[in-house]
Amino acid sequence: MVLSSHGSEYESAYPPESWFWLAIERAVENSGIAWTHIRPSAVMGACLEGTYPATGSDWMTSIRLERRVREPLLDRGYYPFIHEADLAGVAAIALLNDGYTGQILEAVGLPISTRSRIDAIAQAIGQEIAMEELSADQARAAWKQCGWPSGAIEVTLFALEAYASQLKELTEWTLAQKPSVEELIARPMLGFEQWAYEHAAAYRCKQ
Repeated sequence: MVLSSHGSEYESAYPPESWFWLAIERAVENSGIAWTHIRPSAVMGACLEGTYPATGSDWMTSIRLERRVREPLLDRGYYPFIHEADLAGVAAIALLNDGYTGQILEAVGLPISTRSRIDAIAQAIGQEIAMEELSADQARAAWKQCGWPSGAIEVTLFALEAYASQLKELTEWTLAQKPSVEELIARPMLGFEQWAYEHAAAYRCKQ
């Protein structure tokens, strides 16, 4: 079982020497062993320690110290997330069931707006969180100050704009995936509100 990424879909349009995720998938496929690829959306746990700005992993400090989040596209910036427990459930099914050998499982959650995620955290900690919308240039400067590399910043801004302009199509694509995550794990998916309650302590404001 390969915990892969949707990046492999885009890498296929580029030379093999530039591949990362697709190189891993192809290596496993060519190994002769049985395989299943899982391509998840962003994992909610990345909100605590993410690898790119879209996860909001910078929010903990500003929420705890200032009760404030500064982000671009508060209402238009949607991003798909999956609870790590749901992803683990999909992985367990892939490992224990030979019926998914040779398949790609799309472990994807529905897109959620930046404002909705912040509201969920505020509800979980029982404290109001102020929101300040940034322009793209302001976001670049803020994320750079947080130590994010330029590549991650530009990819994040591109992705947020792309999802904003294609939200209907992205939602329809997510709902059309078969088998769905809920079919695989045999229960409803866990929402961001649930995740926020589970990790509220990480966002508790310092008094």
